[in-house]
Amino acid sequence: MTAAITRPGGPKGRILDHARELFFRYGFTRVTIDEIAADLHISKTTFYRFFRSKEALLAEAIRVYYRRIRDGVSDIMADNAGGYLESLTNVLLYIREMLERIDARARQDIHTNAPGIWKSLQDLKNRMVHAALEKVLEEGMGSKIIRPDIDARRVASVLIMAFEHALDSEVLRPLSLSAEDAFQTLVDVFLGGLLTDARRLPGKRRPFATESRSSK
Repeated sequence: MTAAITRPGGPKGRILDHARELFFRYGFTRVTIDEIAADLHISKTTFYRFFRSKEALLAEAIRVYYRRIRDGVSDIMADNAGGYLESLTNVLLYIREMLERIDARARQDIHTNAPGIWKSLQDLKNRMVHAALEKVLEEGMGSKIIRPDIDARRVASVLIMAFEHALDSEVLRPLSLSAEDAFQTLVDVFLGGLLTDARRLPGKRRPFATESRSSK
């Protein structure tokens, strides 16, 4: 299900791959250019041939990663062997899998210590990841599988934000929920609330709908 990363080969590609792993695990402040160069057995001169700074490296590494998510979503929907609902479920699993690779503490560290990059990367995520999921939802609306009255852009943004929180152990700990339980609950509520009545299983009402509302 995972799409191949389209990124430069050679030393630049190796730097991007290794730096991404470090940034996603430790955040921005704990990763150094010296560490990256030592791990890859390259000189700092080689590093600066491709990246002018650690900030530029972080921005490029995440840009490539978000592009990978966007392309992966497109690949899943293009396959569509099991129909739209199976493809939609696979898209949600794929996005969750990819977001899970970014540790919540690393994400917070980038937010706190590289705020300029964080803002530009949030904008990039909106253009790539959110837009890819929005397109998937709109396809379902056009096929009368997803309710036509939803705001696809808003739903995509809220769902991805919820996925990111559901992967944060600090958020889940007071709820006594595992990341897997939280994700499954989100998907159940998400699909239950978005499917048209014709696609919902018998006896299933829209989430949070009261008897009085459903009987009107």
